Order: sequence, then C-alpha cells, then structure tokens
Amino acid sequence: MILSPQNALALIKSIGDLPVLVVAGAEDALVPLKSSQVLASKLTNSRLIEISGCGHLPHEECPTTLVSALGSFSVKTH
Repeated sequence: MILSPQNALALIKSIGDLPVLVVAGAEDALVPLKSSQVLASKLTNSRLIEISGCGHLPHEECPTTLVSALGSFSVKTH
C-alpha cells in the first residue's frame, strides 16, 4: 500500500511518542535502507535496527537476529 504524503504524515503524527522499532534488512531490494532511515528519523521515539546480510523478509532470512532485536527493544521499552 502506498500512502499519499498527507496520509503518511497524519499516520506518523498519530503514533505520537509511542516506542517504535523500525527493522530494515540492509540488502532489502524492495524498501531501500534510506527509506527506513527516513521513517525512523520522523518518528519521535523510534529505534532503527539495520540487519546486515538480510533482505526484505528478516523473519525468514535472519530470524535469530530479528528475535534478538525484538527482545532487546521490548526490554528497553518496559
């Protein structure tokens, strides 16, 4: 799904300061790493995890690294 710039901005604003983990595969051919970096920079309380050697499907390609990142994020946000 592609959002219009206005809808994307409204969605980002609606998140407020909720903690958000942005996970990006460094070798993702569908969503460039730069796009994930920009998204994370627009969220007021986000953390970006770049998984090297991983593409668009970290849950399939790099599950151990992904679970580690999720666990670390979960512990820090509680």
